[in-house]
Amino acid sequence: MDPGGATYITKAYWIDRSGVKSISIYPNKSAKGWTKEKAFAELKNNFSHYYDWKNETSLEKQFNCHARPIPPYTGKIPWNIEPSKKATSVITCN
Repeated sequence: MDPGGATYITKAYWIDRSGVKSISIYPNKSAKGWTKEKAFAELKNNFSHYYDWKNETSLEKQFNCHARPIPPYTGKIPWNIEPSKKATSVITCN
């Protein structure tokens, strides 16, 4: 993603974590009008054309978990979401 064109996400890119594809996301929660829905829509717009964009329901669930403002929110950035995940832990969001 081009950080210059991002509104709700500062930057995001594909990474490989021990053979597992992941999108590493740096949210821009200070952006005017930021919501998890708008931020995920921006991510989808920029990444859904990639071969590795699969299991969108799980990606969105992981993203929403990271974006929540309430405990057990970890505050960890970047948010790494994996298309291969079948379930999402409410503690780790992965």
